[in-house]
Amino acid sequence: MLELRPNCEHCNKPLPPEALDARICSFECTFCATCAELLGNVCPNCGGNFAPRPIRPSRNWKGGNYLGDYPASRTVKHKPVDLAVHERFGCFKMPAMGPETQAFLQNCWYVAAWDEELIDGTLLARTLLEKPVVLYRGDSGRVVALDNRCCHRGAKLSNGRREGDDLRCMYHGLKFDPSGKCIQIPGQDNIPPKLGVRGYPVVERDHLIWIWMGDAAKADPAKILDFPYLRDPAWRGKPDYMHYQANYLLIVDNLSDFAHLAFVHTRTLGGSEEYAYKSKPTAIERLEDGFRVERWHMDAEAPPFHKKVVRNAGHLDRRNIARMYVPGIFFMETLFSPAGSGAEKGNVEGAKQYRNCQFFTPETRRSTHFFWDYLHDYDLQDPNIALSLNKSMIEGFMEDKFIIEGQQEVLDADPNFKMNPIVADAPLAHFRRTLGRLIDAERQALQPAAA
Repeated sequence: MLELRPNCEHCNKPLPPEALDARICSFECTFCATCAELLGNVCPNCGGNFAPRPIRPSRNWKGGNYLGDYPASRTVKHKPVDLAVHERFGCFKMPAMGPETQAFLQNCWYVAAWDEELIDGTLLARTLLEKPVVLYRGDSGRVVALDNRCCHRGAKLSNGRREGDDLRCMYHGLKFDPSGKCIQIPGQDNIPPKLGVRGYPVVERDHLIWIWMGDAAKADPAKILDFPYLRDPAWRGKPDYMHYQANYLLIVDNLSDFAHLAFVHTRTLGGSEEYAYKSKPTAIERLEDGFRVERWHMDAEAPPFHKKVVRNAGHLDRRNIARMYVPGIFFMETLFSPAGSGAEKGNVEGAKQYRNCQFFTPETRRSTHFFWDYLHDYDLQDPNIALSLNKSMIEGFMEDKFIIEGQQEVLDADPNFKMNPIVADAPLAHFRRTLGRLIDAERQALQPAAA
C-alpha cells in the first residue's frame, strides 16, 4: 500500500492526503511540487523521477479502500537536500548561465519611454538591447523610432533637427522620413533607393511608448500587455523612470521573491522581518509566459509606506498577487484590509488597494531601463498620496538598486560564480528557463536564414 507521507522532505511543507501538489518517486519519497521542480524533477535519494501523488479516497466507496482503513502516515521526514551535492549526483544540472543571460529576446514588445519624455520636440537618445535608438514625436503626433546613427558617417541623429515628421542629420544634412528612408541629400539629386536607417515599429498606449526590436513583420500590437489601471480614472499614480547598472534579469530575480521585502525593505516597503518567516506563497502558477504568485500575510502591522498615507492603519491582512511576464514585465495587485475583516473570503469592504506596474528594458547586458508606476484607488482627490507613494517606492527601489548593482559587480569580477538556489527561487528559476527556451527558439529559427 502506498505510504502517504505528511510533509515535503526538503522544505517541510505539510502535504495532507488531499494535497494536489504532492510529488513522489517510485520509492514514495515525498516532496512538494515547488521543491520537485527545484530538484530538476530528480529524486535526491534514488535518482528517479517524480510524479503527482494519487489522492486516496476519504470515503469508503468500495471494499474499504479509503483513508479510514489505510490512513496516511504521521511520521515526518524532514531532511533538506544539499543542492550542491544533488548537482554532483550526476542526473541533474543546476541552471548555469543559460541563453537568457547571453542574448535578448527580440520578437516582443519592450517599453522604450514614457510619453512625457517626448514633449517639446525632444529627440530622445536611448540604447535598447545594445542598439542606439532615437525617439521623437513628429508634428502629426506620430511617435518615430530610428537607428540613432546616420547611415552616411555614423553621426548621432539625436543631435539632428526634427522637420515635421522627418529627421535631418546635422552633420551633412541627410534627411530621413519616419520609416528611416533617406529622402534628401543636399547637393545630390540621385538618392540610392536603399539608402536609409532602420526604423522600428512603435505603439503609444496608456502613456507608454512600446517598441519592437526584432522582425518588423512580426510586430503585432495585439501582443502588447494591457495594464488597464494606467488609463482607469478610478486609479491615480505618478509615472517614473530609473536606471540600473545591472542586467535586467537580476531585477526580475529580485521581484520574483517577496521574501526579500523583510530584509531589504524593513523600514520602507516590507514592515518587518516577520514577513519572510510567517508569510508563504499560497499559490505559485508556472505559466508559458512567466509565473503568478499569490501571498498573504495575516494580522500584520502596516508597512511604513502605507502608514504614511493612511493614519491609524492598525493591523492588516495583506495580500500580494504578482504576475511576471516574459521578457521582463511585472504587475502586482496589493490589498490591505483591516485584520480579520474576511478579505481572504472575498470581503474587501474597507480595503485599500494598490496596483504596481514595472517594465524592464535591457540597455546592455549589464544595464537596464526601469519604467514604473504605483497606483492607488482611494482619496483620489488628494495629489499628495500619489506623491508620497512615489517617494516611498523610490526609497525602496534605491535599496534594491544598492543590492542588485552590487550583485552585478560581483558577477563581473567572477563570471564563473554560480548561484545556488533555495526553495523561494522556484518562480525565478522557472522564468529564466522559460525565457531561455524562447531565446533558443529565436536563434534556431535564424540559423537556416544565416546559412
